[in-house]
Amino acid sequence: MLELKAKIREKLGSKASNKLRSEGFLPAVVYSQGKSNSITVERKNFDQVFKKAGESSIISLDLDGKKELVLIYDIAHDPISDLLTHIDFLGVRAGEIIKARVPLEFVGVAEAEKAGGILIKNIHEVEIEAKVESLPYSIPIDISVLKSFEDNILIKDIQTNSDVKILETPTLVVVGMASPRTEAEIAEIEQPAEFKPEEIKVESEEKRAAKEEQQVSEE
Repeated sequence: MLELKAKIREKLGSKASNKLRSEGFLPAVVYSQGKSNSITVERKNFDQVFKKAGESSIISLDLDGKKELVLIYDIAHDPISDLLTHIDFLGVRAGEIIKARVPLEFVGVAEAEKAGGILIKNIHEVEIEAKVESLPYSIPIDISVLKSFEDNILIKDIQTNSDVKILETPTLVVVGMASPRTEAEIAEIEQPAEFKPEEIKVESEEKRAAKEEQQVSEE
């Protein structure tokens, strides 16, 4: 199990948080059993853990020597620089059943795509319910089963462990194929709309007539 070291955050507020970030740390909060603890983690350490754990793997949070099982519940980024600015952790207990969103990992090559078909991915993550110990990092989707342009994979087709329940509508299309476009269809898409100045002229004349009619009625 991955481990992340953390410390209790003594000073709160935006000024204190900005100072932490400038020193290579990140402000964070742990929500557990109706309580919340403000903490700080080292940015470099968190980046390493997050790359391996994502938002659906259990982490052992070492908070000043006291260890707690947590999930990375939410992360915030700066809208301009896209740098990570804040983390929310969710405390969990062994054996607890929780809900989480897990990314889908598309593997293999679709036979229909080799034949010129267009692969369309509609869903990239799903909500699941499972014990914390059984939460997968991702769910693999084998797209090699897509052999014709009419084939698709539905939510109900996804294979998972028996202790993982997918909470999405079973008939939703996860990924499917579309027929390749003909040269005529591509040309039609790329063809710019025909400019007809006479239409603008007619429209202007109609507007002018309507305006004159309105002025007469007002008089």
